[in-house]
Parts: sequence; C-alpha cells; structure tokens
Amino acid sequence: MKSNKPQKIIIPCILNILKEYTDEDNTMIQEEIGEKFKEIYGEKIERKTLSRNLRTIIYNFDEVKCTVKDRKGRILSEEEDDAGAIYTDFYYEHMFSKVELQAIVNNIVFAKHISKHHKEDLIRKLESFAPLSTRHDLKSYIRDDRKYEHEYEELFFNLEILDEALAAKEIVKFQYASYKEDMKLHTDERIWYVFPLGIAEKNNDYYLVGLVCGSKKETPEDLLNDVIKLMENYERRSRFLDTFRIDKIRSLKTIDEDKDEMLLSEADKKLAKTMSMKTFKKTWSNIQDYVSQNSSLYPGRNVTAKFKMFNEVEESISEAIDYFGKENVRIEKIKDKDQSNILMFTVDTNDRAMLEFAKTNARNVEVIKPDYLRDELVEIFKTAYERMC
Repeated sequence: MKSNKPQKIIIPCILNILKEYTDEDNTMIQEEIGEKFKEIYGEKIERKTLSRNLRTIIYNFDEVKCTVKDRKGRILSEEEDDAGAIYTDFYYEHMFSKVELQAIVNNIVFAKHISKHHKEDLIRKLESFAPLSTRHDLKSYIRDDRKYEHEYEELFFNLEILDEALAAKEIVKFQYASYKEDMKLHTDERIWYVFPLGIAEKNNDYYLVGLVCGSKKETPEDLLNDVIKLMENYERRSRFLDTFRIDKIRSLKTIDEDKDEMLLSEADKKLAKTMSMKTFKKTWSNIQDYVSQNSSLYPGRNVTAKFKMFNEVEESISEAIDYFGKENVRIEKIKDKDQSNILMFTVDTNDRAMLEFAKTNARNVEVIKPDYLRDELVEIFKTAYERMC
C-alpha cells in the first residue's frame, strides 16, 4: 500500500526515525526503517519510495551515513561509483558521541552550584542529543544539593553580566559576601571596581579574575587611568590582579547600568579605544599563566618559589605535582647538610598557594625562596608554638 503522506513529509519522518533510533553503533537496514515507519506513523511506505528517499537524504544531509556495497557485497569507497550499488546500515551521526554526552552529564551531576531540579532539567535537554536506545545509559545518580541552592542562587545571574562585561571590556562594580560567626554569608559594605579579564574554575567553583582599580567611588578619569596604567605595566598589574568567588559577588553591575555613574561609561568607551588588541592578547596570555600557576585561585601575586621536601621521593613528587600542576614544577636532587639526598623543587605559583602548601606539609617542607614568604612562615609557626606550648 502506498503511503498517503505527502512526499515532502516523508523525508522529515525518515530523518526523525534515524535520529531517534540510530547511531554509529546501532544502524538500521532499509527494511527495518520501513517497519519503524509503519509502527510510528501507521502507514506502509513502498520499498522503491523508501529507497529513493533514503538516497536523497544521503546526498543532502551530512549527518546521515550508510554503507555502500556492490552486488557482490564489497564495500565501496566514496570515490567509487556503481549504478547498481546497495545502500545499507543507515545511521544518524549525532552532534555528541555517547562518551562526550556522558562526560557532560557527569559534570552536571557533580556540580554543587546547580540545584537538583535544574540538574534534572539540563539532563533531560541533553538526552535529546542521544538516540532512544542509549538515553537510559545517561541516567546517573543525582546527589541532593539542596543545602547549596540558596548560596549559589546569584551565580548564573552574575555569570551572565560578567560575560557581557568581558565582551564589551567594561568595568564592573559590586559588593562581596563573606561568612560570619552565624555561618551565613553577609554582604560587606565595601564597593569594588574591577576590570574583568577572565573567568576561571577551580574545585567546582567559579572565579572572576580581574584588575582591582578602585574600592570607592572615583571619577571616570581616575578609573580610566588606573586601568590603563595597570594594563601597560605587567609588574604593577600582577600586584593588582585579584580573584573573587562569583557566587559571593553581590549587587553586580556594569558601570553603564548605574544611572548615578553614567559618566563612568565614558571611561569604558575610551578604554576600549585606548587598549589595543595586541595589549589585550598579551594581558590575556598573562592571565592564563596566572590561573595555571595559582593552584587554588588564592588572591595574591605569582612568584617562582623554591622549597625542599624531606619525605619519600615518590611521595614528594606526587604531592607537589598534584598541588601545583605538572607544567609548573621543576625538580633537582641535592645534598642536604648531612649529605643525604633530598629534592629541591622550583615552582611557578601564587604566594598564598605556596604558603598554604607549606603550612599543610610543615613537617616535610622547608621554603627557601621567596625570602618574605619564608619569614612569614617562621612567624606563623613561632606564634603557633607559643599558643600551644
């Protein structure tokens, strides 16, 4: 029986079948497509009509693939042409492979800043990129993160504003929240003016990386001059680089959103013209180094630090690489005072990150450089000793 569906409707129906029921590992031959067509749409499609439409799809839709064989069953290459070729094993090449989709789903499942309801909604949307045969494989245990929902409620709103500010090279203003004795976040009175340079992620938290160009209301000229000077001088810029947990940012605005500070938007426009693309690319490269060398995105400046480790060689190397990153660590064997072999590490890192590593591993770590960090550690351990003894 001939299908009553108009010709222009048949191709979308076949495409839908291929998209919903096939992938590279789950193909369908022509007969199976015909059976599925009847099962879904309640009509039988003639073999010649189906064959003709399948060839039309193959020649016009790059997402649909198949195997082409000659009459003897030999698979033909794309360059070979055979008028009597047999088209079989049809499948739809999806935007994401099953492995890629599962990786995205896993990241969503274990993201603490996304609520359980939002996770379920996102996974349902992602399932549409997979065929029906593999959608059940994407189901994963969703942890109950309701305790985080209130703390992260401003995250996505802030990310949207920061994306716009980054694209437009605009200064942003905001207040910052911190935990108090009641174990709740409280917004500080201080107002920050920051020129955003990028967004980074560490330990499942998002951070704004930017140049701090003021913490109180300034004139447009002051702000503009601050940013330009910082952009031109890397040594000075590195001291003013700072990081902010985006979920702790409150009352975030770009300057031109604030009607009381419309004049500051003129500084933004002038800044965009003043800053050449070459300068911005160089700065962005430096920011990537800053993030790479800052193992926990601590506020502070990047340094090249040297320290000795006295525990087992393999254990020392693993701890240093896991914390600072393989690309930031250099190792050499040296003789200690008692002529025993120990490891000297040279790492590109953030001074606050180095401080935390040394405090955590105080029994086995001796910081050599920078001197100010070594002196600070001596004072910390001295104070701790006096309090506990």
